[in-house]
Amino acid sequence: MKKILVVGCGKWGKILIKKLRLISKINSILNSKVNYRSINTKDVDWVFILTPDKLHYGMVKFFLKK
Repeated sequence: MKKILVVGCGKWGKILIKKLRLISKINSILNSKVNYRSINTKDVDWVFILTPDKLHYGMVKFFLKK
């Protein structure tokens, strides 16, 4: 089973989460006020970043370094 992190639960996040539930177990959905840097990514296989475009670069860079 893949462990998936979805960052951003707006319109696209809700659509993607419904689809992901068909192929993988989702353990939790974090509140949008949670700072993504505080998320334990040790066992995460996939990260989907579904935030406004201007936030993508910093988040992608952060998760690639993890």
